[in-house]
Amino acid sequence: MPNLPYYSSSGTAAASPFGGLTLTINSVTYRAMNWNPQKSTREIRRNDNNGDEAEFQLRGEPTTQSGLKLQLALSSTAVPSMGQEFTVDSLVYVVTKAAPAKPEGEFWTVDIDYKAKVLPTD
Repeated sequence: MPNLPYYSSSGTAAASPFGGLTLTINSVTYRAMNWNPQKSTREIRRNDNNGDEAEFQLRGEPTTQSGLKLQLALSSTAVPSMGQEFTVDSLVYVVTKAAPAKPEGEFWTVDIDYKAKVLPTD
């Protein structure tokens, strides 16, 4: 994991960056805290010609996630914008909402909402 120069709200080097995940959004690197994407599930039931249940499936669908806190390197670091994308574990996510940056203790942070990008399948 890269050792990024994160700074406190006073402009001095912070003791240690938080978050265990490094994200790059629109060529800007952030440290992420509370990364825990979820999927909603829905049931699919199909009956045969006799009306008996012939098939049952549970499908996971991406849901909009909220409350991902990103640590900014500086107070002037760009805040992600709606529609910008990032990738984690080969899955592409889209920023759906971003709050203004704010100081939080010794760090500058921003809260974002995001959703997994559903790619067409063949």
